[in-house]
Amino acid sequence: MLVKTYYSTGHFDVFDTAALVDGSAFKGNALTNYALEISDAREGKALWLDCYYYEADKAYQDDLNPHGLPVARRRDGWSFVIADEADLDTLLKVSVDGEDVLVRQGDEFIDALRLKVASDVAYSVNPASVSTHDYYQVAAQDQDPCERIGYTQSAYERVALAQRRAALPDERQDSVEGDTDEDRFSIR
Repeated sequence: MLVKTYYSTGHFDVFDTAALVDGSAFKGNALTNYALEISDAREGKALWLDCYYYEADKAYQDDLNPHGLPVARRRDGWSFVIADEADLDTLLKVSVDGEDVLVRQGDEFIDALRLKVASDVAYSVNPASVSTHDYYQVAAQDQDPCERIGYTQSAYERVALAQRRAALPDERQDSVEGDTDEDRFSIR
């Protein structure tokens, strides 16, 4: 994972988690887990990168998962300050593997990852799920279209309703009873 920080001063940092400098710090490590804690940065405290490791130890070989494999245990590793409180004053954005995750908007930081996920759902996932469902409802009448696209019936109904309400008035195919411009974005 590459974490990059960009500053208004022209400063730029790159943090590479692909390889530990000294892997012996985590005895029995079978998997390393990194967590970038952006909520603290949004509150003006600091930007932290937490490191955890999964210890594969013979003591766990009798503790099996549902597939019959021994379970490695997550252990606390270390926490790294990527940007301290003073750094946050000039921090412009943070990216992880090329995706913006934290972006300055005026005096505040926005969670760019949450925005991207929400935007993908609103403009890509939901419209695609409704049109694909409707296609399979006609094209494969012997199969449940919800099951075919990986939705439950209630999830599909929620998405289809949201799509109808979010459609521009001239794009609406069906009106929703009691729907007005004022409440078309609320989901009941």
